[in-house]
Amino acid sequence: PYKSDSHDVQFVFTVILPKQGVSLDEVEQKLTSKPDLMQQVLNGENTTRQELQLYLPKFKMEATFVLNDVLIQLGMINAFNERKADFTGIVSEQDDRNGLYISKVIHKAFIDVNEL
Repeated sequence: PYKSDSHDVQFVFTVILPKQGVSLDEVEQKLTSKPDLMQQVLNGENTTRQELQLYLPKFKMEATFVLNDVLIQLGMINAFNERKADFTGIVSEQDDRNGLYISKVIHKAFIDVNEL
């Protein structure tokens, strides 16, 4: 489970249930074309709360992402450069800092919905 730092709310994951007749492609396109939309939904903006019983089929999903390019685009450039990486404060002076850099960052996500 995850907990919000700014709100006293706990959640496991968010399910987006589109209106009848709205395709998954349309939902994905709307979410990607409006970067702040998901944050607005999570903040409860322009939404209504309704209690319901939602049943999900059992499923497993796994995805692996290499994040090097994304992190470099976000400005984390030197950490991936063997000559420019500086991990002072992480590695003690007695250790050999020369050549210490990040070669690859891998994020692996796994979802296993297995209970009724």
